[in-house]
Amino acid sequence: MGTIFNVLTDKATQAIVAAIQAYNNPPTVYRAETFSILAVNGWELLVKAKWLKEHGDDIAKLYAMETVKTEDGSRKRQIKLSRSGNPVTEGLTSLVGKLNGRGMLSVNGQLNLDALVEIRDSAIHFYDESGRLEIRVHEIATASVLNFASVMKEWFALDVSEKCRFPVLPLSFVDVAQSDAIVTNHEVENLLDFLDSLEVRSDKTDSEHSVAVNIEVNLTRKPKSSAVPEVRVTNKPDAIEVRLTEEQILERYPLRYRDLTDMCKEMYSDFKENKRYHDIRNPLKEDARFAHTRWTDPEKPQSGSKTFFSHAIFREFDNHYTKRESCPST
Repeated sequence: MGTIFNVLTDKATQAIVAAIQAYNNPPTVYRAETFSILAVNGWELLVKAKWLKEHGDDIAKLYAMETVKTEDGSRKRQIKLSRSGNPVTEGLTSLVGKLNGRGMLSVNGQLNLDALVEIRDSAIHFYDESGRLEIRVHEIATASVLNFASVMKEWFALDVSEKCRFPVLPLSFVDVAQSDAIVTNHEVENLLDFLDSLEVRSDKTDSEHSVAVNIEVNLTRKPKSSAVPEVRVTNKPDAIEVRLTEEQILERYPLRYRDLTDMCKEMYSDFKENKRYHDIRNPLKEDARFAHTRWTDPEKPQSGSKTFFSHAIFREFDNHYTKRESCPST
């Protein structure tokens, strides 16, 4: 039997091919939604395969951890279990954040996955009768397939285009006239705004990965010279606003203060929960790459707040503390 990550790469490829086949079937009314569901599954399997490869094929490195309170009042970290008692694995968003923090996935690759996941979630929770989503889903789906093939080659030296003979997502199956349809569904408008905001944040210097692919006479990547304004995390009032759900926020910032501190104790040989630690951590709370503060009542700052941290913050702590030889993965 081969390695677990090799099995997962095969399964990931099968899921992507199934997604393309579903999308390429013109009589299927639900094809865009089906593509997003299967494609997200394929990407999650691929990302998990990469994480296992980076950690010696140790399946335990995929398990999600949680902090629980013991009978004596202390806290300990343990594997999170499902309702059936099986270990829960890290989700796509969490693992993508960790890989991105290690420079293993480009900005455009992550933004494309954010768009694909949002389309998947929206497909599960509401329906679209306007037809306007067809064009945007096609752009994002095509980029997702191209990115998948590129990342498979980067991470595993596998040419899936030869192995699976990737069919091309057909432009002829998309009714371009629908792009001017009147949108009567408010949720569709919100989703389109969100997808547009992701594309604005794209890295226009990245020639390998795309957030979306233009639909023209031929399918092409968006040219580097596109007039896409550069957007960074900022507090400027005129900046483009992107709203995240509570679930998305917790996925991006899964660590509470105690979780973060306990992991630092495990990871660094010279770590102490002291003033130095607080002096390093507190400025990072203002950086959206590392932390998110949730106010009990945003209109009343005195009402109290709680800060959540992303795994990317360990990149900063690595500059101040000494890692143990065998520290837990972040």
